[in-house]
Amino acid sequence: MDVSTIYVNSSNLNNFIGTTVRLVGKVLKVNENVAMLESTDGGQISVTMNRESDYGHSKFVEIIGKVQSEFAVQEYTSIPLGDELDLGAIDRVIQVMLKHRDIF
Repeated sequence: MDVSTIYVNSSNLNNFIGTTVRLVGKVLKVNENVAMLESTDGGQISVTMNRESDYGHSKFVEIIGKVQSEFAVQEYTSIPLGDELDLGAIDRVIQVMLKHRDIF
């Protein structure tokens, strides 16, 4: 079964607690199974990684996971996005998607 997920950033994470979302960010640090990401809007999000996760090969990742709190996400899976990405451009797209949720 396909499940639709919405893209979020750190400033609107609190509106989606308990919901499965997508977020894009820059990996700032990894400590055991917890990663700190810089969100597209510059805020920081704590991601509890799943066992198969390895953020060592890419500076930027997309996370699909469940929002635990206004600052934390439990990862279901991740997608490496490489080492060069314009987070500001992605954030502008996220803002449009959130504003016009009926068409996305």
